[in-house]
Amino acid sequence: MRTPRVFLVARCVRGLESALGTEILRTHSATIDRIGHREVGFRVTDDDIAPRLRTADDVFLPAHRRPDIGPHKSDLPELASLAREFDLTELARDRRTLGGPSGFGDGIEISASFLGRRTYNRYDIEDTVGRVLAERAGLP
Repeated sequence: MRTPRVFLVARCVRGLESALGTEILRTHSATIDRIGHREVGFRVTDDDIAPRLRTADDVFLPAHRRPDIGPHKSDLPELASLAREFDLTELARDRRTLGGPSGFGDGIEISASFLGRRTYNRYDIEDTVGRVLAERAGLP
């Protein structure tokens, strides 16, 4: 058996987390790390690309994960710090391993979601993180 290596997160409609987990396991190319609200975290093996999952809305290669930053707009700079912490080169390498393009081309796309009441929205998160990542990758 090959050793799982690259961590991915598949997002789905609420209530389909178990079905998505079953679909991931049936590929025989992944192991599940966790099942949470609208998502399943899993690892794919070195030799396999991310499986095509019909139950998933999206499959993401996470750059970093951390506990909740807090509900206030004044907490957003913590996300900028987070975007400076992870290894961008390793992320690009894992992306190539999974069949994605090498490098970041003409831009970086950020997708954000959260639970609970906030004084900021997903676009505030995406803008905060996007600015840092674009700067780090040398993109406009």
